[in-house]
Amino acid sequence: MPSRRTGNPLSVVACLARSLDNARKFADKHGIRNLYGSYNEMVRNEDVNIIYVGNLHAFRRETAEKCLAANEHVVVEKPFACNVADGEYLLGLAKERDRFIMEGMWMQFLPVVEKARELMFGTATMEPALGEIAKLWGGTAFVLAPYPIAAATLCFRNPPDAVEVIGQKDEGTGVDIQGAMILSFPPTGNEHDGRSPKLPGAGIACLSFGFSCETVEETSVVGSKGRLKIETPCHCPTKVSIQLKAHGRGHAGEEQVFEYPLPVDAEEIKAAGGFEYPNSAGFVYKAAAVARCMAAGNRCQYRIRHAKRRKDFEEANALRALASPRQLARERAQRACEDGLDNEAIRMEEDAELYRSLRADATQDELAYDRYLDRDEWYEHETRAINCSLE
Repeated sequence: MPSRRTGNPLSVVACLARSLDNARKFADKHGIRNLYGSYNEMVRNEDVNIIYVGNLHAFRRETAEKCLAANEHVVVEKPFACNVADGEYLLGLAKERDRFIMEGMWMQFLPVVEKARELMFGTATMEPALGEIAKLWGGTAFVLAPYPIAAATLCFRNPPDAVEVIGQKDEGTGVDIQGAMILSFPPTGNEHDGRSPKLPGAGIACLSFGFSCETVEETSVVGSKGRLKIETPCHCPTKVSIQLKAHGRGHAGEEQVFEYPLPVDAEEIKAAGGFEYPNSAGFVYKAAAVARCMAAGNRCQYRIRHAKRRKDFEEANALRALASPRQLARERAQRACEDGLDNEAIRMEEDAELYRSLRADATQDELAYDRYLDRDEWYEHETRAINCSLE
């Protein structure tokens, strides 16, 4: 992004699309001088040192791996990975090669979300305004769910220790169209001062997401001292409000509203018809965060540490039960093979049978994804095992 907007010496020097015509249109719109039709070409540009990977979910691990192998730093569009194995593999590869890697959850870096974090957790000079947070409401799996999950993890210091998911699919396509999650967060400690709540830091998050209805898209956080609301659109907000409890039973205090307008679109952007999605100028804050990390020599994720990311991957696996039981069968069979445990043999056979029945109804896109997995060394052992169990 132009340094005049981020305050950091960061600029976009290249862009990429599967079609060179599309890459050229994007480059012309945003004043980018280099354009490419493949990542293999882009990684050879010595002016590029951070690559933003935003292609289809199924191919992000392959693409991010390619960029890391070329010694590029990487920001991966949410969701960071489609499963635990892929996520941990990329984190391990980045650590091995001493490269920066981060999930591109831009919501985390918007000024209004920074303010919400300050109100919830306080600062060196300010006590947390909400007190203890016990309950959160957010409002499909890979496209929409990462936003309420990010909002939930923003509000608690520990990762969740239990996750429940329910959802509905379109009968014709098999695509999940709406869902809900309940996340339980453990306490930060056992000590308390005798007042409620007795489990400091513990709480429950109730999240909903879907394509089938027009939701209000707000995030509400309820604490022992009041309520905080990140206003719509909460995935790219500019306004947060807080209302603290007044003295007396059921009395609400005066509401305070904090607003942080986003940078004004450049004239070139306006002339080209504006951004495709609302509040896209907010991406400059994520870019600025990456630049600060790079300047400080930081190689791990900004704010969202890798230990916490594993929980996010596990939540993603729970969500994927809605969307892809076929792929979950593959992964369970893979783990059984790698562990070499006798008590996993029956499960592996059951998974192989499920995989075979699901594969019979697979779409061409799903079969193409299978071929992508099969040529990856990470899955070769699992593939051979499944084939043996099917013979």
